[in-house]
Amino acid sequence: MSDKEHAAHEEGAGHERSKDYEKARSTFDGLGAEEKAAFLVESIIRTVADGLKEVSEQVSEAFKQACEQAEAQASGESESDEGADAKAAAGAKKASKPKKKAAGKKTSDKDQKDDKDAS
Repeated sequence: MSDKEHAAHEEGAGHERSKDYEKARSTFDGLGAEEKAAFLVESIIRTVADGLKEVSEQVSEAFKQACEQAEAQASGESESDEGADAKAAAGAKKASKPKKKAAGKKTSDKDQKDDKDAS
């Protein structure tokens, strides 16, 4: 595509390009086929590398924020777990105490038989 054809195509498509773009485009058009291919490959590689760098920075920031939130949540749970652990320990202590039989309570024949069977 000649410069005139390229300019007409761009105008018809409603694109406005900077002078730097037009200069680069004109220079690119002046290259041989081998140089154009090498330039395109290098440009693609650089574009992909720049994109990967940007994405990795965003992923890193998101991971950092997620870790901070998890630590904050874990420390909040840890504090509430300590209270729950104290309540559970008190409950376990209470449950481990042997129950005393009421003084003067008579046992039935069935209770006595069950006690003998358990022995």
